[in-house]
Amino acid sequence: DTALRVREKAKAFILEESNFPEVKPLHSVPIECVKPFKLSIAPRLGLSRTEVLHELYRDHKLENGGLSVENMMGFCCTAIQHTSGEVRETAEKIIIELYKDEGKPVKDYLPPDDEKTRKNVLYKQLFEAFDRIDGKPTQDDIKKQKAEAEIKKEKEIQDLQNQLQQLKDMG
Repeated sequence: DTALRVREKAKAFILEESNFPEVKPLHSVPIECVKPFKLSIAPRLGLSRTEVLHELYRDHKLENGGLSVENMMGFCCTAIQHTSGEVRETAEKIIIELYKDEGKPVKDYLPPDDEKTRKNVLYKQLFEAFDRIDGKPTQDDIKKQKAEAEIKKEKEIQDLQNQLQQLKDMG
């Protein structure tokens, strides 16, 4: 719905319904929520769907049945291609949280982690988040370290040249 209040109430009801004792064992709410949508879906509807899935995942994780890495990544891989930045950002958050909990299987649904893929800003952000989670330096960290090392090397060369000049002046 386009009305924020109605949309928020609908999302709250869906999340509440997912915990009903009669509904929870059926996993019908999570299964409906992970159905991929068309990229032409209205931004607010796409955002609502990704927000509901995000909350469901936070509440239930991958407990026995309704949500899996496979069906969540199928949904998120579509959502990160949406034209709305908010939909992409929410899908990115879901992928990062899923990676924190599940690790490498999440990467299997994404393009290979290489220079070509990292030229795409979205994938660069995802892979750098994965690197931080894994405790690896990000590409930006490596570039900063190289730049700092180069500056230090230049300073040392300048200091040595100054010392050499001082020795020449003495002699």
